[in-house]
Amino acid sequence: MPHAEHYWNADARIAWVAAEECEIEMPSAAPRRRFLALVYPALSIERLRGTRAHLCQGVPVAIAERVGATERLIAVDAAAARAGLAIGMTVAAALAAAPEAMVVAQDPHADLDWLERLALGCTRYGRPVAAMPPDGVVIEVGDADERAIAADVEARAARRGVVVRTAPGDTAGIALALARHAGGAAPDEAGAVRRLPIAALGLEPEDAEALAAAGLRTMGEALAKPALAARFGAAAAIRELIDDAPLPVPRRTVVAIAERHLTEPILGGADALAVLEALAGETIATLPAWQGGRCWRALLFRQDGQLQSIAVEIAPATRDAAVMARRIGAAIDAIEGGCGYDLVRVELMRAAAVDAGRLRLEGGAGAAPAARQRRRRNAAPPPEQVELTLPAPAAPSAPTDAGDAPRPIFA
Repeated sequence: MPHAEHYWNADARIAWVAAEECEIEMPSAAPRRRFLALVYPALSIERLRGTRAHLCQGVPVAIAERVGATERLIAVDAAAARAGLAIGMTVAAALAAAPEAMVVAQDPHADLDWLERLALGCTRYGRPVAAMPPDGVVIEVGDADERAIAADVEARAARRGVVVRTAPGDTAGIALALARHAGGAAPDEAGAVRRLPIAALGLEPEDAEALAAAGLRTMGEALAKPALAARFGAAAAIRELIDDAPLPVPRRTVVAIAERHLTEPILGGADALAVLEALAGETIATLPAWQGGRCWRALLFRQDGQLQSIAVEIAPATRDAAVMARRIGAAIDAIEGGCGYDLVRVELMRAAAVDAGRLRLEGGAGAAPAARQRRRRNAAPPPEQVELTLPAPAAPSAPTDAGDAPRPIFA
């Protein structure tokens, strides 16, 4: 099957999906782009268990959404399903069937924060990562072993009891669609895309119903009737799905990054302080001798895939890595169950000039560039602060005779 390096735009990919054999070739210099999608179908439930575990112990859990005047279930956990609860059931009927169930209102903002946290945890693979709401994360794997990354993600998720579906694809949209609707990787990717249901396009309900009424239930059937597909928005949705657009990766200002993969995971304490201090020292070493760190962020990746992110701001700026390590070390969560941190990353987010006295105290040297020196005391003041001295108006002289006396303006 051809791969991403053979296509350069959405039209070529449409031809690839629509045809059994594709003759389109690209120059060999074109870079290969591959993506791995991770989909978390029980994200809302797992967020509750991760943030409010004390409320979810031993009870069925369900998420409800209000539509008009009615509240209906949109997600249930395994215990709720065993108790007879199902997606689409009204909250009143659910509580009548399982009075002990905990029904929580949907919180899209909290779900998005949780999804972004999952995406940040995937940066352990050193690849561009983007959160794709409402339940997906996409990793641009390039030439890396996508199967190995998928296996590692699934193994870490299994340790936490998290449900995740993975699928690779030539574009982020294809990978997400295969993970959501095909359930995993496909040996014949083009054929799997053709078999995707129309629901994978995310059309408006009335458009999806119109296509179904016309007998178009898969992407392949929609591609076979382009005029009808274009009329109900399917053609544009397919173009967007298979277009090789860049990932919406957030851009953050980072001055320096240092990280360490640990063969022997650490549980925190003195071991974590030593690693943090060493990594902070590496970031400081990249700065000029007259600069120090103001804001750091530490990312501590656990073996089970969980992530702890800690940000600290220190004023005034310092070149003492131990100061940062102590500040972050005080906020590290205690780890239970022996699942330690196997990757620690320190990001220096902001730097500033160090006070001369502190610089000498911390063993630094050098001085700030001349452009950063303060204004000299005898420098000229700004123009708006300059006072102008004007001569006083002369007093009018007394008239010498009647001819010089003032005359009226009008005769």
